Amino acid sequence: MEIAKAFEKLKIDCKQCCGLCCVALYCQKEDSFPQNKEAGKPCIELNSDFTCKIHASLLDKKMKGCISYDCFGAGQNVTQNFYHGASWVDHKEMFTTYLNVYHLKQMHWYLLESLLFLPFKEIEIKNYIRMIEDLLVSNSIVINAYPIDRLHQQVNAILKEGIQSRATQKQKKNMLGIDLAHKDLSKMDFSMAFMMESNLQNSNLKDACFLGADMRNCNLKGADLSECFYLTQAQVNSCSGDNKTKLPSYIEKPIVWKSL
Repeated sequence: MEIAKAFEKLKIDCKQCCGLCCVALYCQKEDSFPQNKEAGKPCIELNSDFTCKIHASLLDKKMKGCISYDCFGAGQNVTQNFYHGASWVDHKEMFTTYLNVYHLKQMHWYLLESLLFLPFKEIEIKNYIRMIEDLLVSNSIVINAYPIDRLHQQVNAILKEGIQSRATQKQKKNMLGIDLAHKDLSKMDFSMAFMMESNLQNSNLKDACFLGADMRNCNLKGADLSECFYLTQAQVNSCSGDNKTKLPSYIEKPIVWKSL
């Protein structure tokens, strides 16, 4: 298995999707979305061709909720592979399928990372990856009937071992607005921490774990996250950073960073 190519398959391609995230999800305006929106209700900015009316001005309008969201490629997978280009207009069950595929792809992401540093679990991890990949080429009936919660528990047990093997310094969960600039934060376990507005500028984050951490509006300028783990593209998208920020090879720097 070539890890780099596997991560490529988890990148989003909105042009191949029918706007599923703009309809299926529950959104709150205070989380930098265009409006308060119930799950299953289309966003007011969604065009009839499933493009976004304000996509070019999301940054100017401070719609960071839309900018940072990443579905691990679930949208195009459901639209193209399961429904052959059809949309939720005629297939309302697509919302359930989309959410289930999202969870499968999220697990796939974390398992791929785990392969990089849990060699003694390689066979078990690859078995789970193969199981997920088989599900992702099945159909909506199989996906929606599958006990994904049970799979979550099994995968979480592997992720817990991953955390214990690398991040030995446990951080508190409530880190709202904390200033950790210019610090050695290597081996810190930030899993499930509330880190909104935290300052990590120019900090060393080698072997730091970010599993499920809320990193909205974190300052990552100049920080070294190149060897951190269980970090996702969506988390990075929600932060501020610059050209000096170092990220894992499988995560892209947001376009808005490149001029900073």
